[in-house]
Amino acid sequence: MFISEFIPDVQHSEKRTYTYEELNRIIGMAWADRITFEEIYEKTGVTEAEVIQLMRQHIKPASFNRWRARVSGRITKHRKRFESRNLEFSEDSYQN
Repeated sequence: MFISEFIPDVQHSEKRTYTYEELNRIIGMAWADRITFEEIYEKTGVTEAEVIQLMRQHIKPASFNRWRARVSGRITKHRKRFESRNLEFSEDSYQN
């Protein structure tokens, strides 16, 4: 018997229902350091606020706190901040 048989579809709001596999994918992308919230939105349609809410609801409180501490202010989780930071590094590396 698979664990997904024990977990019903996850109700997020009146509009959205996630299967176990979709929820797993979203949580996995949220944990990944190099996947931005914008990429998560493009691939799944889930906003940053919704990702945070899903993480809070579906992982252990200590794990959520650890994850939030990691991603809060992390440049790589926000595309604009990450791209501007990479641009700064590339410009600096070409200066003599």
